[in-house]
This record gives sequence, structure tokens and C-alpha cells, in this order.
Amino acid sequence: MINLLPQFEKKKLQKEFHLRYGVVAFLFLLGLELVAFFAFVPSYLAISNSTTNMKAELAAMKTNTPPGGVATQNDLNIIKGEIALLKSSGARDIPPSQLMALLFGQKPSGVAISRFAYARTETSISVQISGNADKPEDLIVFRKLLKDDKQHIKDARYAQSFINKKSDIDFLLTVDFK
Repeated sequence: MINLLPQFEKKKLQKEFHLRYGVVAFLFLLGLELVAFFAFVPSYLAISNSTTNMKAELAAMKTNTPPGGVATQNDLNIIKGEIALLKSSGARDIPPSQLMALLFGQKPSGVAISRFAYARTETSISVQISGNADKPEDLIVFRKLLKDDKQHIKDARYAQSFINKKSDIDFLLTVDFK
């Protein structure tokens, strides 16, 4: 097939083709944007309504807070401080659960522990253990084993003398940690 159109007519037709092709592409993109817009409008309206409702509920809750909120907050801060004492706060601090494992791991078989009390200050950690022992030798061995742990334990001492008792000895042991 022979094309008998002059060159400037060919260029004119090509420009017209590109212009029409551009208009069709633009209209297609515009249609896609309109579809996306109408698809997301319900979601936007739902989110907008829920945030408005939540703001209104929050304002209502703030107005309905009982008096004495400051006292409750102070009580909460005290409780948080007591919890912070039980948590380990540094690399050298040991949590109470590990202290119990450390102490109970050293306990001889003739010693039964019935109470564990934990006290912690800024500079020291102290534990009181009370219980019952079959014979005084078991308590002496228990204290010696604890004092041999120089890495963690500073001192271990009994509150009363038990040397004169032969069996069924109640004791109270205080252990100071480093």
C-alpha cells in the first residue's frame, strides 16, 4: 500500500493521534482516581465518626472522674516505688527470686525453712530466714556454706543461740548481701 499523503499531513495526523491518545489516558487515570475516591470515602467517614465519638467519650470520662484523683495517684506512686525496690535496677543487684534460689541451694537436708523476709535499702540487701533444724550441726554447716559464698554474701548470723539444744531447733538467720 502506497501512502500518498505529504509529510506535513503525516505529522499532523500523528500529533492528532498522540493528542487523542493522551486524552484517553488522562480520562482513564481520572476515572481510576474517582473510583478510588469513592471506594475510600466510606472508610474515611467511619474513621472520622469513630474518632469524634471517642473524643466525646473521653471528655465525658474526664468530667466524671471522682474527686480525690490526686490522692489515688500518690498512692499509685508509692506502690510503684515499692515495686521498683523489688525489681533489679542495676547490674550488681539480684532479684529476690534469685536470692531465694541462692540461699535455698546452700541449705542442708536437715534444715526446713518456713519464712523468708526481704529488705532492701539504697546501700544494702538483707534477708531473714526462719525455720526449723533437726540438729545444731545442720545450722552450723548452713551458716558456713553461706559465709563461703564471698561473691554475694557479706555476713550471715543467727539471732539466738541454739548450741544447747539437741534437736528440733527453731532458728532465725539474717543474711546480708553485698
